[in-house]
Amino acid sequence: MIVPLILVAALVGEGLTMNYSYRSVFADLYYRQGQALKRLDRFDDALAAFKRSIQLIPHEERAYFDRFICYMKLNDDEKAIKDLEQVNKLMPYFGPAHRHLGMLLARNNRDSQATKEYETALRLMPTQKSSINPPLFFLYVRNGLYAKAVEVGDPIKSLHEDDTNFLFGLGNAYVNVKRYQDAKNAYQKVIELSPGMNLARTNLAVTLLNLGEIDEALRELKLAQKTEPASGPVWYNLAIAHSYKKEIPAARKALEKAISLNPSYRQMAAQDPTLKTLISQ
Repeated sequence: MIVPLILVAALVGEGLTMNYSYRSVFADLYYRQGQALKRLDRFDDALAAFKRSIQLIPHEERAYFDRFICYMKLNDDEKAIKDLEQVNKLMPYFGPAHRHLGMLLARNNRDSQATKEYETALRLMPTQKSSINPPLFFLYVRNGLYAKAVEVGDPIKSLHEDDTNFLFGLGNAYVNVKRYQDAKNAYQKVIELSPGMNLARTNLAVTLLNLGEIDEALRELKLAQKTEPASGPVWYNLAIAHSYKKEIPAARKALEKAISLNPSYRQMAAQDPTLKTLISQ
C-alpha cells in the first residue's frame, strides 16, 4: 500500500491523470454492476450503482441513460426526464434519448416540449418513422396542428388500418385541411371497425355535407340519432342537412331539439347563414 502512494506523490503533475484513470476504472465497474442489477429488475440497487458511476465520471452519458430506464421502471418520471435531458446535453445527436424524452414529456402533458423532442428524434432517425410518427401524430392532432398531423400520418396509415383511434384522428386532420374524400374514407373505416362509435358517424355526416352528399349525410345522422337520441351535435347537423334539402319544418324541429339539449347552439345558429332564419323569434 505504501509504494503506490509514494509513486503517486512523486509523479506530481501526472498524479491527476492517474487519479482520473482510477476513477474511470471504478466508474466502469459501478456502471457494469448497475447494468447487471437492472437486468435482474433490482432497479433501486441499480440506481445506487449508476449514481456512484456518475459521481466518479459525471460527463459520460451511458450511466444517465441506463439510470433513466430505472427511474422509468420505478414510475419516477421527473427524475427520468432530468437524466434524459442530461444525455441530450452530453450527446445531442443520440436519437433514442430524444424519442424516450418525447414519450415521457407527452405522458406528463408537456406537449410542446414533447413535440420538439419527437421532431428531433425523427430528424436524427428518419428510418424510424413507424415508431416515432404515431405519437407525434397524436400530439399534432391534440394541439390542432392538423397539416403536420397529415404530414406524419399519411406515410404510416397503412400500418394502422385497424386502429380506430388513429383513423379517427386522421379523419379529423383531413377535415381540417379540407381533404374531405380522405376524411370520408377514414371515418367509414372507423365505423366498419366500431359501428357504435357515434362521434365518427357524426363526423362522417359533416364530411358528407362538405362533399355535397346530402342524402348520405342524412342517413348517417339518422342512424346516429337512433343510437344516441340526446346528442346535440347530431340534432344540430340534422338541422343543417334538412336545411340544405329545403326541408324547413324538419330543419326547424331538429334545431329546436339541439338547442333544448345545448342552449349554446342558439348563438351558433344565429351566426350560421344556413340556420339563422330558423331560429324562433
